[in-house]
Amino acid sequence: LSRDAGEAGDDGWSYLQPNDYGNAPYVAYLTGRVSAVLYTNPYEFKNLAAGSYSVRLVSPSTGCWFTKDVQLVEKFRARFDDQSLTYPSCGLPTGKARINAAGGTPPYYYVWNGESYTNNYRTDVAAGTHTVTVRDSSSPPRQVSLPPLGFAQIQKFTLNAITRDTDRTIGYGEIFVTISNTITPVSVTIDGEPAFLGYNTGFSVGEHEVVAIDTYGCTISQIVTTRTRSVVAAVETYNYPKCCDDFGSVTLLSNPTWEYARMDQEIWSDSPIFTGLRPGRGYTFRVRDKTDPVDSADTFFFVEAPQCFTIFSVTP
Repeated sequence: LSRDAGEAGDDGWSYLQPNDYGNAPYVAYLTGRVSAVLYTNPYEFKNLAAGSYSVRLVSPSTGCWFTKDVQLVEKFRARFDDQSLTYPSCGLPTGKARINAAGGTPPYYYVWNGESYTNNYRTDVAAGTHTVTVRDSSSPPRQVSLPPLGFAQIQKFTLNAITRDTDRTIGYGEIFVTISNTITPVSVTIDGEPAFLGYNTGFSVGEHEVVAIDTYGCTISQIVTTRTRSVVAAVETYNYPKCCDDFGSVTLLSNPTWEYARMDQEIWSDSPIFTGLRPGRGYTFRVRDKTDPVDSADTFFFVEAPQCFTIFSVTP
């Protein structure tokens, strides 16, 4: 009687048991190696690797012997290759799975939900729970049932990267990165260097590649461009209010291709002049290019309040 060779730590074993114990004790030989003398239990050869063996049983009292050739095969086993499991993600309807089988008698057959395949690698595994059995070609076939494989549909996440152009007074641009529709951590790089969700600074004028990848290997890339701003937001002239009930005004640097707005009103105009500014308040003004609204700049101006006084009339 023989059994298949086992896995690491238990290379296999083989049994030989005579039909007649009348001439015991016996001596059993395995390809030239002498075993211990046993009386009533099967002769046991352990720790044998897969291969061909010749077993001889000898009765010292009669000199009779019997020889049998035994083919010991590697134990049949199969498992999912965890490194190759790719869940349905990135908006794809199916995932991928590979099964590693060894031992037994090849070729192997992979039965997915009752349907047999000869290829151990599938790229069309739909979301859901799958029952998988692997069989070899021995007669009768050996069989291994794998744990149920659950494939969940992973929604494709969204990458959005926007730029703040390089300000000539600062010398670098910014890239703002946001990720949405994700249930797993997402790592981000810009031009191959690790980046952050939110603001990333220090980028020169030109194109930059933003790449995001989640734990399922879904990758999205986006090219963004930082430029030097042509628009300049600055106060050219101003008038403070002269009396407590008066108003101030400012005039910004002008250009016929620019338009202007006071940010608390967000009303765009071709005029760089702003009046009706209350004393003791600060105002933010934005200037942008009419043909390219992304090209914009802000400036802040505080309207100082005048020294107010009161005239008293006294009647003696």
